[in-house]
Amino acid sequence: MTYTIDYAIISGKWGDIMSYETDVMRNLTLALRENNKNIEVLKYLSLELRRANELKEIELGLRKVEDYSFNQNNQKKKIK
Repeated sequence: MTYTIDYAIISGKWGDIMSYETDVMRNLTLALRENNKNIEVLKYLSLELRRANELKEIELGLRKVEDYSFNQNNQKKKIK
């Protein structure tokens, strides 16, 4: 930020610098939104992977069906 202000004072192109900063902030905001969407997708995929692993453990006989609580929202292990 200091570099930008110093450059603006030296060059006298304050409007150009402010426009550049606005574009950068807009692009940064869009990138952050995209990253947040990607994080949500990764959270969903990790839940699906956990469900698949739990079902595989049941299939292989490593766990009993009673050890897991299956519901529509999340699949959570029962606390013993």
